[in-house]
Amino acid sequence: MNLQEIQTAAQKIWPFDESSYPALAHLSPEDRQTFALKHVLTHLTKAVGRIAGAVEPLDHGEELDKNAIRIALRKVIVDAVQSAGIAGITSKELEEEIMRWQHESDTA
Repeated sequence: MNLQEIQTAAQKIWPFDESSYPALAHLSPEDRQTFALKHVLTHLTKAVGRIAGAVEPLDHGEELDKNAIRIALRKVIVDAVQSAGIAGITSKELEEEIMRWQHESDTA
């Protein structure tokens, strides 16, 4: 699955419309975009928290829960690609940005 397919699937599975989010009915297009970006950011934050929750037990000698990390990373990737789409960044532009990252010396 490539970035475009992820972006398309995310838009289809989680549409930002009034049936899913009634508050959107009263918002301008700009405010709808802001709402969607903030909502996806909340999900991204939750996914990163799940990664932390899976990694923290390692400090106590427990084994790594690879399945929990795999699911959380999937969510991080999908949420990041979905955020790009909401922000008006195409999958091609996102791929080009990833390519730039690959060639930069400072990847922070």
